[in-house]
Order: sequence, then structure tokens, then C-alpha cells
Amino acid sequence: MTDRNLVCDLSVFTPEEREKHLADSQALFGMALDVRDLPDGYAVRLPTSTESLSKMVEFIEYDRLCCPFIRFGIEVEPDEGPMWLRLSGGEDIKAGLVDDLTRLLPSAVAAQL
Repeated sequence: MTDRNLVCDLSVFTPEEREKHLADSQALFGMALDVRDLPDGYAVRLPTSTESLSKMVEFIEYDRLCCPFIRFGIEVEPDEGPMWLRLSGGEDIKAGLVDDLTRLLPSAVAAQL
């Protein structure tokens, strides 16, 4: 992955799509309850709800277009346990995620990075 461009390409969106994706990203990550450090990225804990799950799916649908180098995953624990959005892909990607997550997560959660 060292020769790939690891910069988000927001030009893949129309101005309206870009504005919506940025607003949706802020809303999604603004709901975060916790963040977990992974060897190659981060997992963000979100409220256990249908709304959170829908927002995670929509986020992945759009973000994979501008950031094709990120590996996305959704982990839903049994018995209505925690729901996690995983963002990973390697050390170089992890370093770039810190800036975005610091900006998007609630300050108490971002302090865990």
C-alpha cells in the first residue's frame, strides 16, 4: 500500500453529496460512546440502535468512494451488546485516521486516542 494515494478524494462527490457526507459523518461520530485502538486502525463504539446501524451503513456506502484504502467493518455484539464501526488498513492509514477522528468524535471520546 505504500505506493497508493492515501488521501481522501472528496472530488468523487457532487457539492451536495460532499456536504451531506460531511454532515452525516459529523452526526455519526458525534454519537460515539467509546473508541478502541486496533493494531491497524480504530473501532468506534456507537449506541445500540437501529438508527446507529443505519448511519454506519450509509457512512460506509459513501466513505468507501472517497477513501478506497480503508477497510470498514461493523461489529454487533450479541444480546443487544455494543455496536462498533471498525476503520482499519495499516499503520499508515491509522495515522491518518487520528486527525479525522479527533475532529469528529466528542472530546471525551477523542481524548482516548
